[in-house]
This record gives sequence, C-alpha cells and structure tokens, in this order.
Amino acid sequence: PRNGDQGNFKEGSVRRLITQKRLDVGLWSSANACQRVLMVIGALCLVSGCCALCVNEYQFILGRLGHAEAARALLEVPCNGTLPPAASFNTTELDALVHLNGCEISGADILKQATTLDSAQAELDSFRENLPAEGLHGAWLKVHLEQYSGSNWVAVQRAKNLHASEVIANGVLVAGFSLADELISQMPGSPVQLRSSSSNGAHVYQGGPLTSQNMQAHGFKLYSGSPTAPVQGDVRVWLSLGAPSTVSVLAAVDGRGAGNGQLRPWQAPFDASAGAPLAVGVVFSNAASAQEMLASIFQENMELLWPLRLLGVLIIWLGMSFLLFPNHVVPDFCGGWCCCRSMPPAAVTAFTSTVAAWVFFFYPRIFELVALCLVPVMIATAAGFNVFRCKKSSGTASDRNKQLLEALHSEEGQSWQAGQSSNFGNMKAGEIESRGARAAALGVVMSLIIAWPVLKVVIVLGFFNWAIRS
Repeated sequence: PRNGDQGNFKEGSVRRLITQKRLDVGLWSSANACQRVLMVIGALCLVSGCCALCVNEYQFILGRLGHAEAARALLEVPCNGTLPPAASFNTTELDALVHLNGCEISGADILKQATTLDSAQAELDSFRENLPAEGLHGAWLKVHLEQYSGSNWVAVQRAKNLHASEVIANGVLVAGFSLADELISQMPGSPVQLRSSSSNGAHVYQGGPLTSQNMQAHGFKLYSGSPTAPVQGDVRVWLSLGAPSTVSVLAAVDGRGAGNGQLRPWQAPFDASAGAPLAVGVVFSNAASAQEMLASIFQENMELLWPLRLLGVLIIWLGMSFLLFPNHVVPDFCGGWCCCRSMPPAAVTAFTSTVAAWVFFFYPRIFELVALCLVPVMIATAAGFNVFRCKKSSGTASDRNKQLLEALHSEEGQSWQAGQSSNFGNMKAGEIESRGARAAALGVVMSLIIAWPVLKVVIVLGFFNWAIRS
C-alpha cells in the first residue's frame, strides 16, 4: 500500500508540475491545435457566462425598482373615466399609472373597418358567406393561414390568393379612454366560429383562388381538402377575434388622446445609467386588481432569476476548465479533477460579474474609477507579473510545492535542494505559480470589462421594455 501511495503521490506531483510548465511556457504556446480550439471555446464560454449573469442581474434590479415605482405612482380610476385630482399629466411625459378594473369596451365594427383595408379585404371578401351572421365585433382581428407539409400543419404568410394579416380597430374605448395599439393587441381573443357556405366545398378544389365555394368548414377552420385526411399542399384558414366584454387596464393617460385621453404604456421616472426607462402597459380580461396585475408583470420576469444564475456559473465553470486544462479534456475527458481545480477561479469570476452589475447600476462613476484602477493590476497578475514586487515571477513557493519536488527527486535516487531547477522546465521551487490566482485575475478583468457594455447594449436594444407584450 505504501508503494501505491507513493505512486499516486508522484503521479499527482507530475501532473501539477506539468501544468506549471504549461503556465511558464504559455497556455497557448504549449497547446496543440485541438487544445487551442478548446481554449477558444472556453474563452467564449467565459464571455457568454459573464454576459448572462450581468443581464440577469440587471433584469432583477429593474424588476424590483419598477415594481416599487409603479406601486408608488398607482391611481385607481372608476369606469366612468373620472380622473382624481392627483392624476395630473401634461403633453410631454406620463406621470400617473392608472388602473381601470373590469370596465366595459365600446368600439367600432371591426368587420366594417377590415373590409376597407387591403390587409384583410381579400380574405373577408372570399369567405363572407362563412362569417358569423351577427358580424365581427371586437378590438382586433387576425387571419391565420396554415399549409400541410410533411405530416404537420405549418403556419405560412401566403398561400394561393390569401395571406395572413391583422387588423386593429379604430375607436376602441374603455371608460371613455382610447387605447394605444400595443394595448389593444393584448386583449384576449378566441377563434371565430365559421358557418358552412351554401356549397360547403361541394366544388373540389382544383387550383385557382381559394373561396368559400371550394373550401369546407370544419369547426373553426376552412379546409381546401379533406379536414380528416389532408395531403401535401392543402391549405386551411381560420380567424381569431379579440372581443372581450370587460377588461382591466394598467397604463398611463396621455392627454393628447381623444375623449378623456389615450391610455399608453407608463414609463418609470428613473432610468438605468441614462437611458433605460421601464414601461408598464398591460390589459387583463374581466376584473383584476392593480396588485394582481403588477405582481403578474414582475413575477413573470423573476421566475428565471436563480436558474439563470446557476446556468451562468456553470457556463463560466466550463469555460474556465477548457481554458486552463485543455490537455486533460481531450485525452481523458477532464481527468485529474480539472473541473474541481477550475472551480475557485470560476467562482471568483461569477461573483465578480454579479457584484459588478449591481455596483455599476447604482454607482456607475465609482465603478468606473475602481475598474480603471483594478483592470491594469488584474491584467498584470493574469500575465504572471508580481505587481507588488515589480517583477514577473511565480510568487513564493509553499511547503507543499517543495515537498512535490523533493518527492520526485527522491523517487529517482537524487538529492534536491531549494533553488535547484526541476526536470520539468527552468522553474525553481520559489517560483511555482498559483494558476488559480492568475485565472481568477483574468476572470475579474473580464467581469469588470463586460459589465459596462452589457448594460449599454440592453439599454439600446430596449430589452427591459418587457412589460409591453406584443
């Protein structure tokens, strides 16, 4: 057993010294082509993981702040549309977040409007016999097209003489307020029950335009062929109509609208580092309290907080393993416990990304100052420079590292003294570097650099106007 223990100790010692030699020569220089591919993948994983953590934290921060600001600005408005005195607004900004609970909808005849628009005229004219006798009364209308391909129905934009379209009604009012299109489109809808025409597909479709004469109604849909045994190229059409009788709305009042004004998405008065206003505009069917609506909006975005945090950490951990130990990944699928050995720098990187996101959001100037001071130091440390001694070295050797060299030389019947070069390169016992510290320094640099552009990108792309549902 003693010989076995010595063999294991020597094997582990050799592994550590080989890794040290890779650091001295250079991780990239000592890697072969396959290992370099893994290192590039590892670097991309590190960047992706840091970005994922930063975006996740920004969303969490904005969600918390947005919920608090929305609750503070909330005003209850009765269904008669009478605004309380506190609901002051002007034509340049939206201040009050108004809540309408279970108010009736009044509006125009969507069918009359749709037939005057090119976007839906062809479809409605072709299937007028199939439309409900009472007409189409609702806030919006959608024409859906699907084509049979392979063994499934696939949504398409065009089929024969038809094309998918959407019409939003003009003049829709709730409590005397008109609504912006992005709010109207949120109203819940349902399929339109279509009638059978006089022929109901008696004329088998043999090409040409699709009409009520050569399509048959089956449930809510019209089919160009057999509803129960479709073949390649068959087309089916169906309509959906947003026609709730009552809705609850959470939005802001813009005085520029008709009547009492127009309901538009509300924007929080704060922004994220000069430019990311939160927008809240939501419509529920039937009655719903303001607290329920706010909770649903922000809780929807908090459910993935911890799963995404865990995913970001795992991606960083994988990237750090590929970057530091590509020589283990290829021959023995990360043998030598390389995943465990890469965990400390991965944890430092993930923690720094999370903290950097919070600090940069609330204290951008302090963050920039600290980052400017830390980044050069971390880059030098990652490159192997001892910035405190102003020289490039591997630091002070531990007793453990000395024991490794002594054990290796004793196995070979050689004597060894401190300062002597090892057989694994031109390194001395006092120069065995902590690869974990250098990797952690690299991770800190990446975290600090990534936190700033990630926030700017999400601001420009408007990722956090997520309360407006298209």
